[in-house]
Amino acid sequence: MTIHSTALRRVVMYLAAAAVAPLAAQTSTNQPEILACYDSRTSSTGTPLGSGIVYRIKVAGVVGQQGCVDPKHTPFSWTIQHGALTGLSNDDHPQYLLANGTRQLAGNLGAGGNKVTGLAGGTAAGDAVRFEQAVKTGDAAGGDLSGTYPNPSVAQLQGRAVTNAAPVSGQVLSWTGTAWAPTTPSALSGAAGGDLTGSYPNPSIALGAVGTTKLADASVTNAKLVNSAVSVQTGVGLTGGGTVALGGTGLTLSVAPASGDVTGPYSGLIVARLQGREISSTPPNAGQVLTWNGSAWAPATSAQGVTDHGQLTGLLDDDHPQYLLVSGARAMAGDLSLGGFNITNASLVDGVNVPAHASRHQPLG
Repeated sequence: MTIHSTALRRVVMYLAAAAVAPLAAQTSTNQPEILACYDSRTSSTGTPLGSGIVYRIKVAGVVGQQGCVDPKHTPFSWTIQHGALTGLSNDDHPQYLLANGTRQLAGNLGAGGNKVTGLAGGTAAGDAVRFEQAVKTGDAAGGDLSGTYPNPSVAQLQGRAVTNAAPVSGQVLSWTGTAWAPTTPSALSGAAGGDLTGSYPNPSIALGAVGTTKLADASVTNAKLVNSAVSVQTGVGLTGGGTVALGGTGLTLSVAPASGDVTGPYSGLIVARLQGREISSTPPNAGQVLTWNGSAWAPATSAQGVTDHGQLTGLLDDDHPQYLLVSGARAMAGDLSLGGFNITNASLVDGVNVPAHASRHQPLG
């Protein structure tokens, strides 16, 4: 119902006062006038009017017939009984926990000294547990433990009993056949095997049992080596020579003599050859150079450079096969063009005596 009239607004203002007593008890002498009325009588035929008291808004100037049954009076109702309200199953109170458990606590719940009962048994990590599921002070221990919590004792190992006899230093737990008990271990005896030789309790490492595969890299330090006990032999990966530091002393490597272009020990090699050709041991003088003398490289004074072709050595050597020899020993490889010049002072040309033949031919003759 929409509130529009002044009368209805006044009704709402005084409903709280009317709620504590029937409206019939409100008289104009002791209560403010409420512009409303109610009818609890029966009709003229004796039928109850409605299911109880009917409240109506009075219309000014209209006299109700049989109380408030005039059709111009508007009926209304209210209640002060919580249980009579509608929508009680709606979640209108977010400050309360829901019975179905879907709303979480927003803070710690103070039990006020009371108990939480009806708790289901915990089945997963993080579940709350019931009283009978919790380990409590005075509860009996089980399994391999004996006594009570919080101070149980180990009475068994894997279901096998452990005696309570006190051990002494050096003893171990040994199985007696019925229980684990402290026992002094017996010394080992018998022949050793594997990499060991001799008998227990004092076996030795067998000769040759520890090879390079059984030594960790960098596990043998110089301090553990004695020079007289170290033998170095040539082989794959061993080149050069020199001194190896062992335990603060030196060990000279003994390797095969040097060969090839060098000679002498590896600690003082001497170059004796160049590409297999001997080098003379003659001491050189300042400014000399190694010169091949036909059998060895030897120190010699370097020839000075010349600028005149005629000062070169080997000028009489036939180093130019493209030229004709004065001796006539090299035949021409083609026709000789004289370029308009003559051949003079010739003797025989292809068996002909040139001077004698020329006298037969006089000028203009």
